[in-house]
Amino acid sequence: MSTNIQVAGECLESQKNFTHRHFGWCSEGDRTVNVADKPAADQILVKWIAAPINPADLNQIQGVYPVKPTLPAVGGNEGFGKVISVGSSVNNIKVGDHTSLTLKSFSVNPPTAYRMLKDFVDLKKGDIVVQNGANSAVGKQVIQICRILGVKSVNVVRKRENLDDLVKELKDLGADDVITQEELYSRKKKFRGVKLALNCVGGRSSLFLASLLDHGGCMVTYGGMSKQPVESPTGPLIFKDISLRGFWMSRWYEVQTSPQKRQEMYKELAGWMKSGEMQKQEFGLARREDRHPMTTAIDRIQENVDNCSKGSSIGSHGREKADLHNSILDMNMKMKRLEETVVAQQKRIDDMEMALMDEKKNQEDPEEVNKIGVPEDGSLSMFERSLAVMNKVNQLLKLVDALSPPLAVYRLGL
Repeated sequence: MSTNIQVAGECLESQKNFTHRHFGWCSEGDRTVNVADKPAADQILVKWIAAPINPADLNQIQGVYPVKPTLPAVGGNEGFGKVISVGSSVNNIKVGDHTSLTLKSFSVNPPTAYRMLKDFVDLKKGDIVVQNGANSAVGKQVIQICRILGVKSVNVVRKRENLDDLVKELKDLGADDVITQEELYSRKKKFRGVKLALNCVGGRSSLFLASLLDHGGCMVTYGGMSKQPVESPTGPLIFKDISLRGFWMSRWYEVQTSPQKRQEMYKELAGWMKSGEMQKQEFGLARREDRHPMTTAIDRIQENVDNCSKGSSIGSHGREKADLHNSILDMNMKMKRLEETVVAQQKRIDDMEMALMDEKKNQEDPEEVNKIGVPEDGSLSMFERSLAVMNKVNQLLKLVDALSPPLAVYRLGL
């Protein structure tokens, strides 16, 4: 007999969950929905204790993830909770039991790193793996598994104020090299013998990542955080026979007809974690009542809309509701315009860099075809303009980063 699960939020006085009825930020109609106090005969009621917010969760709420839930939907698909009530037909679960659903801290992130390191290239001790997004959950797992297997890792991160602290953290996990995206693009550091590249960013980052591959190397793409298409250098594709592959952990689970390979993977990962060779994933705790000021402001707008709908005495509620709804739509449009501006500026940078590449003449070594640098013919102004545009993009990215997380947390209701 199958058992259905209902979820109740821990910090609420009554049992509720948080649904979104549309895709995109600040959708009208998103509501907190009551959950029955008593479960049906084949159900259990779970008090939610914690639920991580993953990039895929945010993409699903935005409506840009390839797999979309049926609306209305609850954001996220995993977490940890405690059983507070069971139906009359349920006999294998009791009140007080703890339950976890699709916990990415073990069933997704470590296996993703594991499978990408095991399934695409026959890595030997001393081989080199390069990855972007190295400070992500998967990136940190890649670093640790590489260290355990005796494989060297080169890790690309975005430049930030606490860069020294981040470099130390990743090197403490076992990273051999940590470089910024700017250092990757400048090609000042050379890495020989790169067999595997792991890409979760896309766009220009994937172009330079693939250009590091040695003969017969492979770049595996498992994410697209930049929302830019994956790019590949022409020279290595022709002269080094590199390959481009994709990986999705959910698909891997679907095609596994036998549990043996999955159990072997779990056994090895669990052994590394139990022995301390792999560190447990750390989480930052964010309670619903401890949210970003912008999220609180959005909540006030939504609350006022709800009050207007109920006919509360806050003035001419028809006009007030329309004004507040327009405020929500305006905020949503501003977020969309920011993201579109970032994409457009990134495209300008790519076009300028391609122009610089075309201007470099008399390249005798095919391995050097994809270098990007200051042209020798003195056309420095174009290079300087590209740097200026790059700085503008970085400023816009900071604005997007400042806006997106609190809005995302609001949509998930955490």
